[in-house]
Amino acid sequence: MPDFDYLKGGLLTPKYLIHKWVPCELCDGTGRNAQVDLSCGACHGRGGYPVQVDPEASYFVLRYDADPNARAALLTYSESIRPVNDVLADDLLRALATTEDRFQAIMATLPVAEPE
Repeated sequence: MPDFDYLKGGLLTPKYLIHKWVPCELCDGTGRNAQVDLSCGACHGRGGYPVQVDPEASYFVLRYDADPNARAALLTYSESIRPVNDVLADDLLRALATTEDRFQAIMATLPVAEPE
């Protein structure tokens, strides 16, 4: 992990936690308090705030544009999920296809291992 995150809690540091954006109820997501024409006091003008999705959940992130093992894992997962969710399976395959050129370009810059 970059920035020595493993010394600060590893994957439990806030930047690795999964959040969703919730619109502010007080300003209806505008970030402005219409009654006094000021920034909303509840969301401080941001229009909402992040809420942790599931603090007990575990996630694993793959960089499939540069890692051949991540691409293989994503392909395997798309095959596995197809009987349950064919739309997700198609989306994953499309994501692999759209990053193929970048993947090939990255692979071309890596040194070739010489057999011993």
